[in-house]
Amino acid sequence: MSVLLTNKPGFIQIHFNKYQECDYSTVIRNYDVLERATIEVKLDNGVIRTKPETFLTTVATRRVGIDKLPKIEQSDLKVNFQRNSKRISVTFPPLKGTYSYRLRGSIAPNDDVIASFYSKEKKRFFFIYLKKNGKTGVASCIPTRGPHRCHYTNTEVDFGALQKSSDRNHVLDSLNLVGLEAQCCLCVETYYYEFNEKTILRQVSTLTTDAFAPVQLDSRNGYAYKVSGGRGATAGFFQVRAEPISSDAIMTLSASTTITPKHVTAAFRNQNQ
Repeated sequence: MSVLLTNKPGFIQIHFNKYQECDYSTVIRNYDVLERATIEVKLDNGVIRTKPETFLTTVATRRVGIDKLPKIEQSDLKVNFQRNSKRISVTFPPLKGTYSYRLRGSIAPNDDVIASFYSKEKKRFFFIYLKKNGKTGVASCIPTRGPHRCHYTNTEVDFGALQKSSDRNHVLDSLNLVGLEAQCCLCVETYYYEFNEKTILRQVSTLTTDAFAPVQLDSRNGYAYKVSGGRGATAGFFQVRAEPISSDAIMTLSASTTITPKHVTAAFRNQNQ
């Protein structure tokens, strides 16, 4: 299953594949696709179309999706801890030199930094770290060597499942999003968070990427989409979630749309005759 953006924001197309039923008595399994079908969903009113000749959209050709947007990779960002100190030193090749910062309220020695990243648009380093009082702190620091270089805040956002010191983090500066790698073996790849110049605002949960629920991001209208379900107790039913990636946005699309087994059956019947 995959989620595709279309030439009209607020519409998505969902592609389904049908495979041969698994034969668990053998290790040799056939993964060839037997049938394919596409469903179109209009997300402001939940209208679902299963016949391609009635679709109002085509698949988007512009580079507007999450895998097409420019990213600032963070693999070269290096944070070094100063022994028994609340200070860290940072290097990032796009910037010249080494920068030293104090993490106010942190635990020393500094093995408490959960994640870090650099925003080119905001010209700031961000450090998410644990504090002595048990809270999570965010330091937003400018790359200079003068005084008063960091802004400090506390946050209630949950970062407990992140991979520390990951080189797979990336920033989508144009949308104020940072993607932080999840810990191993959670069936989750990346958690996305909205940030501003000073702090981390919230997790955009709809964009959480995992093996069983494809996601998509439309930069034209600022919406994240996820399709989940179809397994276990919800077999045959799929839930389409839509969420603005900005906490200041006004909700204009339906937060949830249900695709039923009748929709899926009709799509395969209409498109595989």
